[in-house]
Amino acid sequence: MAVPPAITSTREGAALLGRVAPAEHLELTGVFAACHAAGTSCGGALVVVNDVGPEAQAQWQANHAEGSRRLVEALRASGFLGA
Repeated sequence: MAVPPAITSTREGAALLGRVAPAEHLELTGVFAACHAAGTSCGGALVVVNDVGPEAQAQWQANHAEGSRRLVEALRASGFLGA
């Protein structure tokens, strides 16, 4: 997981990032840092709904609701979230 300082919005930036990690995530890193600073354990469950690059925002808008639904469904099926 790469954590760039901003959303990668160009094909060139996506190609460079792809050499470092298969995915990027900005927000969860802040949560992990805050929990670490507070001495609190944490974890995250992610679903990939878009590619990195110029089309990322449109892909995210088109796919995030279904991706989130499927993630919650998988977590429930695993017993992690209960029934």
